[in-house]
Amino acid sequence: MDTKRTLWVFGDSYTTPHELVDPRDSFWGLFAQAANIDTIKNCSRQKNSFNSVYQVLIAQQSQYNWQQDIFLIGIPPLNRVTVFDN
Repeated sequence: MDTKRTLWVFGDSYTTPHELVDPRDSFWGLFAQAANIDTIKNCSRQKNSFNSVYQVLIAQQSQYNWQQDIFLIGIPPLNRVTVFDN
């Protein structure tokens, strides 16, 4: 049985890598280090609304190992609407 775990991170700019803090100094990076997790998949994006966080979380569910993976879900503090501008 594979015992490797993945840390999945979802959220807005507070959890986006290199946005406010270097990943190794972030709360999720320190959590992964303390929990001995080598693989981090960060799906955060600046200015994400909670609906966008939720949509990405649900859309990628076939990729999760529900028995072993750990999920950190950041809830944006502001009511936002995600807008995509090409």
